[in-house]
Amino acid sequence: MTPTEAPATRPTRLGHALAALLYLAVALWAYRDVLPEPGRRAAMPAAMLNRPAALLYQADQRFVIGALARQVHQVLHDPLGLTGYGLCYPLRAPYTLGEHMFAETLLELPFYAATGDPVLSYNLMVVVALWLTGMAMYALALHWTGSVPAALVAGLLFAFHPNKVLNPAHPFVHGNLWTPFALLFTHRLLVTGRWRDALALALFVSLQLLESFYQVLGLAVLGSVYGGVLLVRYRHMLRAVLPKLAVVALLVGIVTWLVFAPYLETRAVWNVLQGRAKTLLFAPRDYLPSGPASPGLLALVLALVGLVDRLRGARPKDGVDPRLLMLVAGLMVFWCTMLPFPLPGLGVRVTSPLVALSAWVPGLDAVRVLRALRFGVYLAVSFLAAYGVLVLVERLPRVARAAVTTLVAAAALWEIFAPASLPPAGRRPATLVAYRVEPSSQDVMLARRVPEGAVLDLPLSYEADGKLVDMPHYVLLAAYHHQPTAACYNSFRTPLQYEVAELAARLPDPKAAQALHALGFRSLIVHRQRLARRGQDLAPLLDDPQHAVQLTTSKDLLLYELRSPHETSQALELIAAPAEATALASATPVVLARPRATLELSFTNRGRTSFRNPTLEPTPLVVRWLDASGEARAVSSARALLPIALAPGASDTIELALDVPASLASGRYTVEVAPESAPDLTLARRPVRLAQAPGVEASEPAGASSSLGLVSP
Repeated sequence: MTPTEAPATRPTRLGHALAALLYLAVALWAYRDVLPEPGRRAAMPAAMLNRPAALLYQADQRFVIGALARQVHQVLHDPLGLTGYGLCYPLRAPYTLGEHMFAETLLELPFYAATGDPVLSYNLMVVVALWLTGMAMYALALHWTGSVPAALVAGLLFAFHPNKVLNPAHPFVHGNLWTPFALLFTHRLLVTGRWRDALALALFVSLQLLESFYQVLGLAVLGSVYGGVLLVRYRHMLRAVLPKLAVVALLVGIVTWLVFAPYLETRAVWNVLQGRAKTLLFAPRDYLPSGPASPGLLALVLALVGLVDRLRGARPKDGVDPRLLMLVAGLMVFWCTMLPFPLPGLGVRVTSPLVALSAWVPGLDAVRVLRALRFGVYLAVSFLAAYGVLVLVERLPRVARAAVTTLVAAAALWEIFAPASLPPAGRRPATLVAYRVEPSSQDVMLARRVPEGAVLDLPLSYEADGKLVDMPHYVLLAAYHHQPTAACYNSFRTPLQYEVAELAARLPDPKAAQALHALGFRSLIVHRQRLARRGQDLAPLLDDPQHAVQLTTSKDLLLYELRSPHETSQALELIAAPAEATALASATPVVLARPRATLELSFTNRGRTSFRNPTLEPTPLVVRWLDASGEARAVSSARALLPIALAPGASDTIELALDVPASLASGRYTVEVAPESAPDLTLARRPVRLAQAPGVEASEPAGASSSLGLVSP
């Protein structure tokens, strides 16, 4: 048989079934430590036990379990509410502070709908995701090679790479299980021009968009090379497929906008999702067999065999041999994960193209762990390895072919799961251990009795152990009460979370309790041991029936209904500045430097009802610069988060960043602030003195006098 002939094996239903059963059995074996109590335990890498990294890993995992259960519950009861309140209350669309995990939400949905158990549903989702990953590569490799043995081994290598198996806490980070399907249906569409292939392509690209942004980038790099070359190769089909491609682009564009537009909105509103710390990348040596990013020794050897075979001649399917194409696509992803490296003899350092584009593509500078794109490299290597297996088995009789396939699959499993003390050296065995993650049964029962309304877990702090230790527990507990919660555990935070934490830290102050009630908090869950470590005494509040009524307790938790004697209003008039300016007479003006300064402004609720910020996001403001006669000498604009809530008689301050108008002379002014939506409603005033501009003599603004007490400090 020559390399250009059809493969010697033919796909059979039995072969497909055996592959599916093998992948499921391997996935269950990998998570065997969890199986005795899948509703109580979660898996983590055995190598992390008794190491500091275990605390962070378990914190991430508790967050993922809790956040996923919250999203699944939302989809089942109010799908449109995903962009509403949830974690990080009262922030809207809180998923935009980190990973959206929508694909995991869909995978977990049937299990949660059947069981209502957050931990069990999560564990089932993780196993099914591994199984689907294997089946996806099996389908892609089978499509191109026509060989069940080749596809079976490729699926094993791709789905059960240790870096996938050992990271159940972050299934979205390595979740490129939909990419092989997308590549498969790209080819099928360009060959057949069928609508069903177009719709399948749109489906699987959309599902990949619902995964981590990392694997979306991986698909973009792989797909642009793979799809672009195939489009040129099948350009004679353009007239037939162009309408289908337009529909695919439209459907994918809609999903892209629905998923990522809220991220851009959060970035614009809160000035977050940007400027991450040092980007995490790999050195080329990390992909060697002993390196942390290695695709695996067996995978590399089989891929090399497949590429050497390509040099002997093509194995075309529909006129295309995809091996060189996939090699180039894989190398492009490889380059995207690379630290800067010099080109020999040229004195030029080559940078990852994604790092270079981060200054131009909105949101790309928020993606820090670009090394996560290595799973796209594993996809390319596993696919090429399928051809290596094909070379080994294609000339063999049936029994010998089955024996060789079994030996290669066994070698793959050995490399994945064998203890580290056994060869080959440098392996990272995919060994997991289980730990108890479910809250106690008493805490779960208490959580299920939480009344409707946002929940405030106490103590609440976003600093150090507050974020790392407390927040993941609070998020997981929220998976059982299903109410919005102030608990927030994400890559980014907004000033809104710190404002809520500041109010919580002021308890048992009744005015802080009233402000929290005005924000919508209706329940307090007091974590006694955690609160004791913080030294915060809530007894005066909890013993006051006007503000708190106990509902139930567990060994460590107290559940209270939060009350307030006041109604709530969102009218900005409640915090408006007094009409008269006599209060400024004794105020000392603050000196502002040019061209940009920060001004502290005070707000007081002068009404008889509690005030709640109507937007709970930075408000566009009109800033007027008045001279001593009250005439506006300049008008500028600014944005600031006004006080989020104030009890009657309570006061708060904000820091307003100002651009000082260049037209203003140095001297004394009154800064007056009003919302853009109601420019006649003055919210705050503050006397200021503009410092002398460099090279400009001091002068007094027209109408200046000491009648308002604007005396220089």
